Amino acid sequence: MALNEKLFEIHVDLTWGEFSQRIDISSNQTRLGLMGPTGCGKTTLVKELLGISQRAKGQICFQQRTLLDSDQKIFVDPWLRSFAYAPQDFQLMPHMSVKENILFADQSRFNDDVVQELGLKKILGRFPGHLSGGEKQRVALARALCQTSRLLI
Repeated sequence: MALNEKLFEIHVDLTWGEFSQRIDISSNQTRLGLMGPTGCGKTTLVKELLGISQRAKGQICFQQRTLLDSDQKIFVDPWLRSFAYAPQDFQLMPHMSVKENILFADQSRFNDDVVQELGLKKILGRFPGHLSGGEKQRVALARALCQTSRLLI
């Protein structure tokens, strides 16, 4: 990537009910933090990045690839974006073991190092209903880290 090329280019208007926010982000940093008060649009923007919401008007580009351009009618489907996501609310499948939850995504691969580092080795056969909140969060993180992805959100 050339120095003048941006990793992230996000210029969107977000509207959700009575909520309305303009977001402009232009960065060539490999790590980007999103901070702000409750209700400022962080989760809404994440949904737009993932492609699971289609309310934004404007442009979203990642690694010189246009994911959204509402004027040009460009929208890349979520499964074609190759993004991994570790949600706040875990989103674990209750009928699947820890190991099955980690491997749930289409492009997942089991990574012993990730499982070991997150302290999940001993609970691979357990189910979400028998996990603590911290264990559930680590399973969700392991699932995201074990995916073949271009971006971890």
